[in-house]
Amino acid sequence: MSERKDLLFELGTEEIPARFLPPAVKQMRQLAIEGLKELALDYNDLKVFTTPRRLVLAVYGLAAKQEDLVTEQKGPAKKAAYDAEGKPTRALEGFCKSQGVTPAELTEKEINGNSYLYAQKSKKGQSAQEVLPAFCADLINKIYFPKPMRWGYQEMRFARPVRWLILLLGDEVLDLTLADVKAGRLSRGHRVLGSQAVEIQNLASYEDALYKNYVIVDQAKRKEVIREQVSAVAKAEGGLPINDEELLDEVTYILEWPTALAGSFEEKYLQIPAELIITPMREYQRYFPVHAADGKLLPRFITVRNGDDKGLELVREGNEKVLRARLADAEFFWNEDLKLDLVETAKKLSSVVYQEQLGDMAHRLARMQRLAALVGDKLAYSDTEQ
Repeated sequence: MSERKDLLFELGTEEIPARFLPPAVKQMRQLAIEGLKELALDYNDLKVFTTPRRLVLAVYGLAAKQEDLVTEQKGPAKKAAYDAEGKPTRALEGFCKSQGVTPAELTEKEINGNSYLYAQKSKKGQSAQEVLPAFCADLINKIYFPKPMRWGYQEMRFARPVRWLILLLGDEVLDLTLADVKAGRLSRGHRVLGSQAVEIQNLASYEDALYKNYVIVDQAKRKEVIREQVSAVAKAEGGLPINDEELLDEVTYILEWPTALAGSFEEKYLQIPAELIITPMREYQRYFPVHAADGKLLPRFITVRNGDDKGLELVREGNEKVLRARLADAEFFWNEDLKLDLVETAKKLSSVVYQEQLGDMAHRLARMQRLAALVGDKLAYSDTEQ
C-alpha cells in the first residue's frame, strides 16, 4: 500500500450568514468527492467542518500519489486499417497521429465478430503535493452562494472576504494563494476569546488546537452541545424547551463557542396569543421559548451566546430588555386589532392584491369561505361547530 497522509484545507473568512453554510458544506463535500475521484486519489474518510468564520475540508488517509492510469482509445476496424498490400490506410495513419502512437504499438480486439485496433496510453500518476493546490482552488471557486461578494481589487467572488488559508498535507504546507492570501499553518480562534494566530501542525491536532481557543469546529458536535445546554437550562428553570430543530440548526451556524443562559419576561404578556410571543423570540432574537410539562408557555426564554460564561448577568439583562420592547409592541398591536370590527376590516381586503390571476385578498377570503362550508357539509358539521 502506498504512503498515506491527512489533508487539511481551511478557508478562513469574515462571518458568513448562517443560511449560507449548510448548502456550502453539502457542495464542498460533493465537489471534493468528485474531484478526488477524478484525480484518482484514494482516501479513507472525508469530512467538511464549518463555523461562521471558516470552511474546512478534512481528508483522512489520502494517497500520497495518483494511481497510474492506462487508457484505451478505439480506432478503425482492422479491415479498414490496411489496404490490399498490407499498408496502413489514411484512416489508420490519422488515428495513430491523433493518439501519438505507431501502428506497431496498437492492440487488436474482436467485437461482434469484427476486429478493431486500439491505442493504449499510460499516464504516470503525479504526487498529491503537485495536484492538490489546483484542486482546492477549483473547489472553492465552484461553491455557489446566493449573494457572493467581491472585496478590494480581487476578482474572486465568495460569501465573505477571505482572511487566512491553511493547506497541509501531513505536516507539510502546500503552495496555494487565493485572493492574495497565501496558505500557511496559522488558523484563528474565537474572535474575542481565542488567539488570532493558532499554529496547526497537522489534521490530527487541528480540532484540539481550535478547541483550546474556544472554537468547536465540528458543527455536529457544536449542535449537540447547544442541545444539551438548552435542555439543562430549561430544566433548571422548571420547564422544557420547545423542540425546534430549524432554530437549533440556525443557532449552530451563527456561533463558535456556545453558552446557553435563561432570561424572563413579565407574566402579563402571557395573556396575548402564544404565537405573538414565540415569533419575536424565534424569528428576531433566536431565543428558545420554554414551556411547562402541560405544554403551556412559561415566562422564560433561553438564548445562546457566542462566548464563555463570564458576565452572563449583563447578557441576560440586555436580552430581556430587547425582548420586553418587542413584546410590548406585540401586545399593543394585538389590543388595537381587538378593537376592530372584523366585517368592516374584511372590506379593506379588496385593496390588497393576492395574485395577479387570482384576484385580491377579498376574492381569496370568499374562496376560503366557500371551501370551509363545503368541507363542513361533507363532515356534517353544524354552523356553530369549530
